[in-house]
Amino acid sequence: DGKWQIVNSESIATGASGSGVPFRSQSQTELRRVLLMLTGPADMYLTSPEGTHEGFDHKTGNIVNEIEDASYMPFALASGFKQLTVTNMAGTWELKVVGNANGIYTLASRLINSGRVNSIERSITAGTIDRYILRYPTNVDEPLQVTLVK
Repeated sequence: DGKWQIVNSESIATGASGSGVPFRSQSQTELRRVLLMLTGPADMYLTSPEGTHEGFDHKTGNIVNEIEDASYMPFALASGFKQLTVTNMAGTWELKVVGNANGIYTLASRLINSGRVNSIERSITAGTIDRYILRYPTNVDEPLQVTLVK
């Protein structure tokens, strides 16, 4: 589509082919970057404030990639490790953790800007959905606000 994005641990650069400007760079402190990590018998399905989705849609059985600044990566490991990154988390987001078997999952979130990490461990059964509301903190010394709604 003529758009590109380069991301590393320090900055993000975006641009458009033929724009005459090689890229527009934003420093790490300008973006609200979040890394979500999940281990255990479950999958993640994220909904943006605009209603777009990223992650595993349990209703269709497909991976959905609708959020421009997000990326979902399920890894084929025994622990069931999944990773979801959001480049600019503004507003209120919904995260569903959907059980695909019985067991315990661990949901960890990391703010890339500050390195703040928090973790939740819960039991889940196949077909059960734990619903969380996510909000980026106003103070970067605090972790991501993760509220279980269920």
